[in-house]
Amino acid sequence: MKTAVILAAGMGTRLRSITNNEIPKPFLEINGKSLIERSIENLQDSGIDKIIIVVGHLKNFFEKLKTKYSGIILVENIDYATTSSMASFYCAKHFIEEDLLLLEGDLIYEKLGLKELINFKERDAILLSEDKKNSDDYYYELLEDRITSTLKHELTGKEEKIGELTGINKISKELYFEMCKLFENKKNPKLGYEYCLAELAEKIKIPYLLLDGFLWSEIDDEFQLNKVIKTIYPEIQKKGEV
Repeated sequence: MKTAVILAAGMGTRLRSITNNEIPKPFLEINGKSLIERSIENLQDSGIDKIIIVVGHLKNFFEKLKTKYSGIILVENIDYATTSSMASFYCAKHFIEEDLLLLEGDLIYEKLGLKELINFKERDAILLSEDKKNSDDYYYELLEDRITSTLKHELTGKEEKIGELTGINKISKELYFEMCKLFENKKNPKLGYEYCLAELAEKIKIPYLLLDGFLWSEIDDEFQLNKVIKTIYPEIQKKGEV
């Protein structure tokens, strides 16, 4: 596996009290290193040499990454202000030639997740964790070895088996183009890639990899940022990662 796509076009409106709308959210720094750079380095350490970053909001910030790191391709979602994650993923269409890793741009995570996902026996795999009880959680209900078509924002307690979405996924070339086809047919600019996968799960087997104890967090708001600084990142450091 040699290709990854990072979705980094969003405006990060819930973190404007921190970013002051002066830096894109992926450039938030934890212990002196930005989220996007940490992710690039994790990917390259895992053997990924082609990293497609879909940009939009404050896109010029990302230009410096092309000189600092090899294999960086920037793709622009010009409609970033009025679209969602599947529209950004779709913008990478002309650069996808093989299976890929898909990551969101506002994540911090231990490299173990990439290793396990790359080595997982299936070509498609949605990386899930146990419920982290964050402020902005999404879950798939699970059936044996696949996700179901049920994507939830809140749990009722009656679910038999669930996994929380980590924002890190392994997507085969075939599944990617099925996602693109669905996006074209739906004509919904606000479609999230997670909902696209849920809808496709009605007719296509989409496996998952559930890693209990996996250290990760997205950073959508101040609650998550503080949790990362106080608990999650120190735990990642204990595993020897910086």
